[in-house]
Amino acid sequence: MKRTPFALLLLSLLALATAFFFRHSLYNALIPNPRLAPEIEALNRHFPLYGELRGPLPLTGDIEIPKTQAGKELHAYYRENQREPPWRTALGRLVTKDSAERSLAESYLCDLLDQALKDEEAGVAPWQASPFWGSGGFNPSRGLRERVAAALLQA
Repeated sequence: MKRTPFALLLLSLLALATAFFFRHSLYNALIPNPRLAPEIEALNRHFPLYGELRGPLPLTGDIEIPKTQAGKELHAYYRENQREPPWRTALGRLVTKDSAERSLAESYLCDLLDQALKDEEAGVAPWQASPFWGSGGFNPSRGLRERVAAALLQA
């Protein structure tokens, strides 16, 4: 008599487990491999969100190089990623007494910062992935603008 509640409990658990198993196996039998809609598959092929990409992200399309000296130096910096534009010399020329040289240095720095911002927003400056968890990518134009701004504050 005492084994009856235990047996009922065991049978009810067995019935629940069987129902759970058959529910999932029937679901998988009815829909073994759902296919995505053709427009979603086309989007996935066009904008893949999987896989690994090392180095700078590739650009699709032609890049128009600006005709200013600062723009040419910036695009050379993006290609080589080693030789920065000579903004430090322009920063040093800001404190000279010659007004023509000072205005040339001002216009160069303004053009350099403006073009770097445009390149970052347009995606011309290549974003590079960071090897560390939790940190975003690195953009050379943003890093350059940060260094110029810090040097301007110190000067």
